[in-house]
Amino acid sequence: LIGEPGTELVIEVSNVLPKGFTTDLPGARMGLSGIETRVTHAGGTITSGPTDDGRFEVRAVIPWPTAT
Repeated sequence: LIGEPGTELVIEVSNVLPKGFTTDLPGARMGLSGIETRVTHAGGTITSGPTDDGRFEVRAVIPWPTAT
């Protein structure tokens, strides 16, 4: 977690991919749809997918307004 009120909150989660991983498998990436909906609804953005170093990463950036 990175961020502070008045800027944005960045959440990054990753794990090492198993040998032979592919996003072409039935059901692959389906668990991300609910996260994508919630992040988008909050005005944020989300990226997800394999990285060049063999991990799968999910990165969400969400506005973090200051308390009023």
